[in-house]
Amino acid sequence: MNFGKISKTCICCTTGKSEHVIQETFRLDRQIRFDALELFHEERLLENNHIKDCIDKAIDSLPDKCREIFVMNKLEGKKQKEIAQELHISIHTIEAQMAIAYKKLKEELKAYLP
Repeated sequence: MNFGKISKTCICCTTGKSEHVIQETFRLDRQIRFDALELFHEERLLENNHIKDCIDKAIDSLPDKCREIFVMNKLEGKKQKEIAQELHISIHTIEAQMAIAYKKLKEELKAYLP
């Protein structure tokens, strides 16, 4: 038994509207919902691109050595020990530079943090 068709028929009978009018109403409703979701998605993409640009700008504003260490660690995924060996500096220097990077990035990006 097709309850969808029965339900539409009941709606048509009780409201006096033809099935065509009801189908068109359902179609328009779906289109409006789809358009709203699409618009929401586009706005989120623009917002995400803006945040990404702000993060890139904040990273670029770090002092040279600090930025180099931060990028190697967080973007390239290298371990602190590996960075220290590669740059011929101590782990303590790596830790200190990462602390500076976090502090500066937190300040630059505070508008986007909870």
